[in-house]
Amino acid sequence: MTGTGELRQFIPSVIDQNVFVGNQQGFRLGFDPKDNVFLLRPAINHAPDDFKKHEKKWKQDTKFMSSLADKYLHPSYARIIGLGWPAVSFILKSLQRQPDDWFYALRAITGENPVPMSVAGNMPKMAEIWIDWGKKHNLI
Repeated sequence: MTGTGELRQFIPSVIDQNVFVGNQQGFRLGFDPKDNVFLLRPAINHAPDDFKKHEKKWKQDTKFMSSLADKYLHPSYARIIGLGWPAVSFILKSLQRQPDDWFYALRAITGENPVPMSVAGNMPKMAEIWIDWGKKHNLI
């Protein structure tokens, strides 16, 4: 970018976007037109409330579903995956309270699968493995 005209065209596409600092998402990008500078300001973290709301809705709406595909395609499950890394610790804590089928979401968000094929389908064991993974990664 060489001129202020190009900068002004660029600004609307980046203002108020989530910004990662290191591996932590917790800032929003802002712009001060008076001084022509970009600035970072703390972001309001809605993830805990969003997770609780969507977890409750997902569990309520899918408690009698036997189809995993239907459970995974539920809008609230998708919203939880959409929370990204902040949701991982909430999911792991939920697994500690009560094992449930969070494994697809954990794989989707983390890109990992610590569960060996030999225990696939054993929900308590799968939950235990993911909880151990979370502890090893300081997420719980």
